[in-house]
Amino acid sequence: MLRALTMVLMIFVNDLWTIKGVPHWMLHSETYEDFMGLSDVVFPSFLFAMGMSIPYAIENRFRKGLSAESTLWHIISRSFALIMMGVFTMNTSSGLENAAAARACYLMAMTAGFFLVWNDYPAAAGRGRKALYAVLKVLGVALLFWLAVCYRRPAGRVFAPGWWGILGIIGWNYLLCAVIYLLCRDRLRLLVPIWAIFVAVCAVSTVTRTGEPFFNFPKPNLFDTFRDILHIDNGGLPILVLGGMILSVLSVRHSSEWTAAKRVCMALSAASLLSAAGFVSHRWFIISKNLATLPWIFWVSAMCVMLYTALHLLADKGVVRWFGLIRPAGTATLTVYSIPYFLTGFCSLTGLNLWGRFSGLAGMVYILGYVALCIFIAWLLGRMHIRLKV
Repeated sequence: MLRALTMVLMIFVNDLWTIKGVPHWMLHSETYEDFMGLSDVVFPSFLFAMGMSIPYAIENRFRKGLSAESTLWHIISRSFALIMMGVFTMNTSSGLENAAAARACYLMAMTAGFFLVWNDYPAAAGRGRKALYAVLKVLGVALLFWLAVCYRRPAGRVFAPGWWGILGIIGWNYLLCAVIYLLCRDRLRLLVPIWAIFVAVCAVSTVTRTGEPFFNFPKPNLFDTFRDILHIDNGGLPILVLGGMILSVLSVRHSSEWTAAKRVCMALSAASLLSAAGFVSHRWFIISKNLATLPWIFWVSAMCVMLYTALHLLADKGVVRWFGLIRPAGTATLTVYSIPYFLTGFCSLTGLNLWGRFSGLAGMVYILGYVALCIFIAWLLGRMHIRLKV
């Protein structure tokens, strides 16, 4: 439920910029603004939810009798897919030559390529079907390769990774944290110190209020090289994923012995400690999503702990009917995330403008309708066995 809710909000906040009269607290803050709006909470919450799913997914593979080697390959292949998708989506935000028509074609072809390559094709199929699925995957690879080779960004710059895109960031953090869990499993005596190590890495790698990090190491240095190899920037985002993993392990370990009241008390205790850490670190660091500062990380983690606990209690009470409305956002998350790219390209190519029609509250309601449309399309595609799965 947490993943579905964050995906709904992710699509919602991604389109807030298209309307006027939106309250400041709902928007992304500027890099050095020392502020955290609703839009600054959504992506880290998704990373936290992803971290919570990692122990379940890996332990489920072991329960099925799959080996650690096959699980490692699964992690690598899944990460590669997310990173590649991130590179393609990142290039859309860099602009394309030949104005809107080229970008629209790129968006539609890119999304089609994603579905051809990474669709969740039915496993129980005859030889003919399997051959067809193999051909479709090859066509998808060829299409994406053609896009990467032929399309040019402004000033003739070629297709390149840049900042990896949202999906790429998710892929790199999933790769690192899933491997960590594969090595540590549910041993909190290892996971918690690793979480603390990344907190320390973030503390010494992030610029403080003075505009400089705590330690100005000579450039280049081994520390920065290590971070570059892992693609973790200042180490802040893995803290969120690892935090989700730790909460997941605790939730499973004590699911049978914790009453609702005790679960709430434990959640309040954890959230209070994280909030306190946020207030203490705020003395040296501003709140900034773009800089991935410690106050931002600690306070988002505290919010996620409380939100997960609230959703867990609702599920225990059977209050889950509302979840059916957004279920595809949790079960076909990548599909829901990819649909807006295709819709944007389609609307641009046909001249159908879905954005900028309303402002203020009416505009926000309009965007919620757009989110509902994306979820409905994902549900409809799922009925036709079309669903991205990596």
